[in-house]
Amino acid sequence: MRIAFNPSLDGTGSLSACRASRNRPGIGSRTSKLNEFSKQITERAVCTWDVCYAGRRPPRWSPDCLEYRALDHSRLSEYEKAIATVQEPMLRPRFTTPILPVSHMPSAIRCSNLFKTYEGKPPVEAVRGLDLDVREGECFGLLGPNGAGKTTTIEIIEGLLEPTSGEVEVLGRAWGEQNENAIKQQIGISFQETKLSDKLTVAETLTLFRSFYEAGIDPEQVMRRVDLQEKAGSWVNKLSGGQRQRLAVACALVGDPQLLFLDEPTTGLDPQSRRQLWEIIRSFGAQGRTVLLTTHYMDEAERLCDRVAIVDRGKVIALGSPHELISGLGGEHVIEFTLDGLDRTQPDAFADLPAVSSAHAENGHILLSVSEPHQALPALLRRVEETNHQFTSLSTRHASLEDVFVTLTGRHLSDEEPDDGP
Repeated sequence: MRIAFNPSLDGTGSLSACRASRNRPGIGSRTSKLNEFSKQITERAVCTWDVCYAGRRPPRWSPDCLEYRALDHSRLSEYEKAIATVQEPMLRPRFTTPILPVSHMPSAIRCSNLFKTYEGKPPVEAVRGLDLDVREGECFGLLGPNGAGKTTTIEIIEGLLEPTSGEVEVLGRAWGEQNENAIKQQIGISFQETKLSDKLTVAETLTLFRSFYEAGIDPEQVMRRVDLQEKAGSWVNKLSGGQRQRLAVACALVGDPQLLFLDEPTTGLDPQSRRQLWEIIRSFGAQGRTVLLTTHYMDEAERLCDRVAIVDRGKVIALGSPHELISGLGGEHVIEFTLDGLDRTQPDAFADLPAVSSAHAENGHILLSVSEPHQALPALLRRVEETNHQFTSLSTRHASLEDVFVTLTGRHLSDEEPDDGP
């Protein structure tokens, strides 16, 4: 990384951060230079420098990606142009140099040894000793198949269900009579299915939800944020599916929450509506707020979440960033193929190929996890030619969280578990 400072005497201060091909000094030297530059600026005018995340979260912070912005423009007239802009993940408001890693941030949600059992014959154990720690400022995803315990877990955290046993803290408080209102004033919830009054307009609905909070955001501002301002006078029953879902998220945002719960927010939406909701979630996270998201769409989790917990049969079976979990497979690429006349249940014949970390059969196909496709593919072609077989199909793709889940459980996320509640 190359950092260039230009606090010129004519008042046009500038700081730029750009990638250099091979010159990447350590974090300590970068921080020292940034502090030195900040000191030079503050000698001319008292200011506050903010580190701004734009669209991504602290776990993906990289010193390669900086945007320093002078906040007090009235006292920094010449220096307000002193901004470093970058591509990729940028830094989000409310952090000042030196940057704290996300592991040092306070917990927004903490669950310890959480159990939830529904009475019956036999009893149903929806949550079985689940531990969770969600840090402030991150987008955290709960992933798993239908019936894995995701919705039960999130409803316990939201205070809607009592756990059978275990501890839950939200924003540093435990649910109870003394803390209940204080927690509710700081959270927003969008349920998997939100039923709103059909005979209220969009504006009336948001005004109603705004009245539930001591402080919040003007309904007109929220409508602009979710792109529903043109539907302000429309009845709820006249909205499309995507518009209704955006309205449900707007109802969760109108109280200006520090913590946002989203339970399967894009289920059943068309691709365009899904992307619109993604942008709403990203813009909320860019303010330094916390998001807890449940989904069974792996592409959604990979695009939005800083960390994910994969839940199966009421337990967390994997935890980490999407990149960490995918890298744990031993290869970030997958080669998938079928051959004529080969016993498809025996993929071991290809496990020793160069750059192949694992091989398994799935739905009549052979899947190879590989680290270097350009090494594995030629070797695979030679191996098939030597065995006098022919490909009936061959494809390559990037590994995904779906592959992580299949590797851990032997099932797909679309495979439903028994219902996790009554």
